[in-house]
Amino acid sequence: MALTVLGLALIAGQADFGPRSAAIDAVPDVLRGLLGTVIVFGLCGFGLVRLLLPEVLRRFELLWVAPVGGCTAGLALTLLGFAGVPYAVSLSLLLVAGAGAGVYAVRRRGWPQAPRALGWPLFLALVVLGVCLIPVFAQHYAAVVGNGSDAHEAAGVAQFLQHAYPTSVDVGAPVNQMPSTWQSKFPIYYAFAAVSSVSGLATWQLLPILAAAMLALAAGGMFLLATEVLSAPLTIAAAGTGLACLDRMALHTVLNPYFNQTWGFFAMPFTLVLGWCAVAPGLGRAARRGALALLVLFALVLVFAYPLAAPIPAVPL
Repeated sequence: MALTVLGLALIAGQADFGPRSAAIDAVPDVLRGLLGTVIVFGLCGFGLVRLLLPEVLRRFELLWVAPVGGCTAGLALTLLGFAGVPYAVSLSLLLVAGAGAGVYAVRRRGWPQAPRALGWPLFLALVVLGVCLIPVFAQHYAAVVGNGSDAHEAAGVAQFLQHAYPTSVDVGAPVNQMPSTWQSKFPIYYAFAAVSSVSGLATWQLLPILAAAMLALAAGGMFLLATEVLSAPLTIAAAGTGLACLDRMALHTVLNPYFNQTWGFFAMPFTLVLGWCAVAPGLGRAARRGALALLVLFALVLVFAYPLAAPIPAVPL
């Protein structure tokens, strides 16, 4: 991944009038942001996926780890935040609990297998990630790209949640309270805050990196929807995933950025796959409980992040 990021930085630098050597200036921060995402989402998701994912979906089990972890981190930190637990304590408890769940899951079920076909969705995710990060490399430093009006509020809210009670007012913060129209979006900004803390990047530095990572994770979800629900061959699933995640509007929400729409787009395919699995005939009781638990996890994040998207998985379910 590090070599891929470096190559993209050099390509982006060729389109800029500045010195080519400056194109790699953003690489360290991009890698820190991606590593922080992997740590938080990976620790929070690995154990739950090993314990709850139905056997029928385990062919691409590793594609579920980071998405489940992102949803878990956001929802868990929201509950702890409203319970009055200090943010630093909440984040520590979350990571320790995630690591403990992972150890327990490995002892109980062993390590997951990585099928050879996993290369397709991982390759597509890297392509989507790289396309979304080109503007960051082109400007030579990690910061918000595009001209979306949500960027200041998104970065400010994540910073606010690192220091204040979720419904309080902090007059010393750049954004001093959760905007009234964003009252359902606490989970996605708590997850944002967690990755910022672990990576050491300011929220305004992390925003384009995390948004790019969320679209890359959405690519994994689209691939699962095509293969697991629609039974598409790998090549057709790969083509469909590329068309969906490199669509102009999908990229527009990431590059401007409209953070909550990106999270809604990310959660939608996983919700569709789990909804199909949860109602499939012949599923064992334990497997159905696991599918329902994960379905609730993704459905809550989808509805909280972008309520207008709720009918999309609800109608087929």
